[in-house]
Amino acid sequence: MAAIRIEVLTPDTASQACRVLAQAFVTNPLNMAAFGRSQLARNEAFFHIGLAVMKGPKLVATDGRRVLGLVHWVHSPECQFSTLEKFRMAPTMMKAVGLRSALRVASWQSVWSKHDPIAPHAHLGPLGVSPDAQRQRIGHRLMEHYCDALDRVGHAGYLETDRPENVGLTPSIAPSEATGSVSLRSTARPPDSAIRTVTCASNGRLLAGVVSSLMGNFALPAASVFGRSSSS
Repeated sequence: MAAIRIEVLTPDTASQACRVLAQAFVTNPLNMAAFGRSQLARNEAFFHIGLAVMKGPKLVATDGRRVLGLVHWVHSPECQFSTLEKFRMAPTMMKAVGLRSALRVASWQSVWSKHDPIAPHAHLGPLGVSPDAQRQRIGHRLMEHYCDALDRVGHAGYLETDRPENVGLTPSIAPSEATGSVSLRSTARPPDSAIRTVTCASNGRLLAGVVSSLMGNFALPAASVFGRSSSS
C-alpha cells in the first residue's frame, strides 16, 4: 500500500476531492433529503460550489495517485456566509442542483447557522473519506491536523452532522454527554425532527456537535430551544 500524505487542496486535486466527498456523503440523511437518493452528480456539484467559497484550511489525503479524503475547517466568524455571499451563490447553486434542491440547501444551512456558537470556535466540515479507503485511519490523520489547529489557538471545535455516530470521530474524541436539544417544527410533518447538541472533550479540547435528523420537508418556520449547551 502506498504511503498516505496530507497535502493542501489545490486546483488540480479539487475535482477529485469533490468526487470523494460526494461518494462519502451521498447516503447521509440530509444530503438525501436535499438532493434525493443516489444523486452523486448533485452532491458533487454542491461540493464544487461549496469548496470554492469556503474560507479556511482545506487538506486532502492522497496516496500520490488519487485523493482519498478531505478535511476543512474555518475559524469563527468566517464560518458564516454573509447575506451578500449567499446572494451571489444562489444562481450558481440553482443551476447546478435545481431550484428545489437549492431551496432545501438554503433552509438546511439557515437552520444550522442559527445554532452556531457565539464563543470563538473552529468550525469543522466537510470531512470525508472515500468509501473504498475507509478503515485505514485516514480520517484519524486528517482530524489530527484539525485538533492541532485547535491547540494552537485555544479555540473550541464545532461539528455539525446528521449522523450521531460521527460525533465520536476518533478514539481520542468521544461524546461525553448530550447537553441540549432543539425542536424543528415543520409545516408538512409532525414535530418529531430534532437537533441534538453533543459535547465532546479531548485533551482539554471541546468539540460540540449538532446532530440533526432533518428528513423530508425543509420548510421549518419555527425552532424552539428545550435545552442549553454548557461548557466548562
